[in-house]
Formats: sequence, structure tokens, C-alpha cells
Amino acid sequence: MDHADSEFYVIHVDDSQDDAFLVERCLKSLYSNIKFKHFIDGEGFLNYINEGYVCKDTDPVSDNCIVLLDINMPGLNGIDVLKELQNSENEDSKNIPIVMFSSSFNERDIEKCKRHGARDYIVKPFSYPEMKETFAKFFDRWKNNDPLINGQ
Repeated sequence: MDHADSEFYVIHVDDSQDDAFLVERCLKSLYSNIKFKHFIDGEGFLNYINEGYVCKDTDPVSDNCIVLLDINMPGLNGIDVLKELQNSENEDSKNIPIVMFSSSFNERDIEKCKRHGARDYIVKPFSYPEMKETFAKFFDRWKNNDPLINGQ
């Protein structure tokens, strides 16, 4: 992602308010053009996109929108959210770029996410400096259309 790009929307779906605060702070420190939206659960996120707000002219467009989705959440977990999107009748919902952002480094979880439409998988870093480095590397790959499942 280029600093001179137009606004870029990051939608973060995670039940941890602390993680949301750190992710937003980290991304905004790296990129001045980030617009950040957080959902505390999968249900809220799915309601939002079912209302037609994600990746539309009234909100982010698909080229400038990415969703960071946690796996481990109460209610609908991240894999359930991926399945709902994959089975949606709304073609726009199926094309939302979803990147898993989870503390799980279990290969079965990574494979399930990939199978259900995740475009990439990032294991949550343990520290703020590691998170900045991880996001900088990730968005560099992303802007070059080179997402790698579990690639660092």
C-alpha cells in the first residue's frame, strides 16, 4: 500500500477491544490514509455487510477494503463467518478480501480458513513492534498482489 493512495478501509472483527485498539493504533501509525472500523463479533459484521455497506460506493470499495478476521470469538467464530460469506447469495459478499488475524497457528485452522475463502492468514504478533513490522510486510505484499497464506 502506498502512502499516497486514496483512503484504505480496514475492518477488524475481533472480540478483544485491546487488540482492536492496538491494531488501529499500529495501522494508523504506518498509514495516514487508513479508515478503521471494528466489530466485536461475527454477527455484527455479517449484519453490516448484509445491509450492503461493505465494499460499496457508500463505504469502502473492494480495491480499497480489507477485513481482518479473528478465528476465536464467541458466537460465530471466524471460520463460521467465512462459511456464511462463502454461502451468501450476494456475490459482493463472496468477494470481500478477508485476511485471518488470529493467535492460532494451528495448521488445520489455517487450512480451513484457506478452504473457506480467506485470502491470507496472519498470526497475531506478541508485541507492538512486531505487529508494526508484520503489517508493514503484509501490506507491501498485498499492494503487489502477493498474499501468501501464513507467509511472513
